[in-house]
Amino acid sequence: MSDIYENRKNQGNRTYRIRILIDESGQTFFELEKLMKKRSKEQGKNTTKERIEYHSFNRLDNNYINTNVSDPIMLDMIKEAEDYLLSKNEGKS
Repeated sequence: MSDIYENRKNQGNRTYRIRILIDESGQTFFELEKLMKKRSKEQGKNTTKERIEYHSFNRLDNNYINTNVSDPIMLDMIKEAEDYLLSKNEGKS
């Protein structure tokens, strides 16, 4: 799989990441992560990030988005990624 888009947003002690991946057959997949800063148990390290939410799905699977993704920031990031793909496809024609 190749990575064609990646974005990250920080909101307080949370970090949101989105990646768009394309496999060999041309199908597009989204990966969403929500990370939260936690106090580290390692000596000399103040904080660490822990994954608290993760989604990976086919771009065309709107049912997955509607039933599993409820965080408004994640939904905004999906929309921004869709807009990126649309603008990229318009540039090709």
